[in-house]
Amino acid sequence: AYRVLTGDRTRLPQDSWAYEMLKSKFPEQCKIHLSTEQNDALKKFKPPPIEDIEMHHLEQLILSQGNQIAHGFDHLRHEHLKKLIGWGNSTAGSLEYEFRSLYKYIILRLMNGNIPLEVRPLYTDTEAFAAPKSATDIRPLGKINLDRKIAAALLLKLNRKEILHAFAGIQYGCDPKGTEKIIHSARLGMEKHPEYDLFAPDA
Repeated sequence: AYRVLTGDRTRLPQDSWAYEMLKSKFPEQCKIHLSTEQNDALKKFKPPPIEDIEMHHLEQLILSQGNQIAHGFDHLRHEHLKKLIGWGNSTAGSLEYEFRSLYKYIILRLMNGNIPLEVRPLYTDTEAFAAPKSATDIRPLGKINLDRKIAAALLLKLNRKEILHAFAGIQYGCDPKGTEKIIHSARLGMEKHPEYDLFAPDA
């Protein structure tokens, strides 16, 4: 409790050294080296729009989010959104109904990538910060705003079956107990084929 009150002393100070280290981790903006065919293919790529989401799915997802999670640059937390969304129809008043309707409209636009240019940076930018990695290095991490988290979580929920099917057998990160599957699969492979080379990239 004392550490919570006084702050985490293991947190890396976000000073000029951390800022310069962060800059070194991000490449400079460069020209996009795509062929004409690739550019045309990107312009033509238009996934079917998501016409609507059921309100109870949005409510359940919001109310199931964890508390005391670091906020993004919008400074909104799940606790704030839970209060605004209300706790079910039995406790909702006119303001809660209006907020739900407007918030659902915003989330649907985010899910479809239909974001006005005037507010696009609010939903596409990331607040980068430096986390400790070693005495001479940092780990670059980023925080996004709450609306983007909710839209992404809904997209994952809607497309979960297709994602699991597409990566079945080759990507266990989305599976329940996926970490255990990765460990056991790697260990089994090493036992059956000790002559194989092992390549374990850090994702």
